[in-house]
Amino acid sequence: MAKKILIIDDEEQIVTMLDSALTDLGYEVYHTTEALRALDAIREHEPDIVLLDMMMPYLDGTDELQLMKLTQKNTPVVIITAHPEVRDHEEEYHKLGVREILMKPFGMNDLLKTIETILG
Repeated sequence: MAKKILIIDDEEQIVTMLDSALTDLGYEVYHTTEALRALDAIREHEPDIVLLDMMMPYLDGTDELQLMKLTQKNTPVVIITAHPEVRDHEEEYHKLGVREILMKPFGMNDLLKTIETILG
């Protein structure tokens, strides 16, 4: 059975690129570009891993992480972001379920290695 990946990012181009690449590699990929739909998408699709952008309208990535921690099982999260201050809060994010932080623009090989390492 294919591993499920949920992409939460408001940038359509990034979502499309990631969706295409990960689907081609055999992953079952879901996505939402709306931060307010992220928890619904997690409940609906029960992903094995979440790729989370930190800079989104309405709820930012930190808000999403806190809500995920309160409302669901410990799904591993990979932050994908261009936010310059994310590394300053790395310890806090790890406590909220973040396994890795990838700064945009990141290489696809780096993302794939990260996903494979986390999913086994």
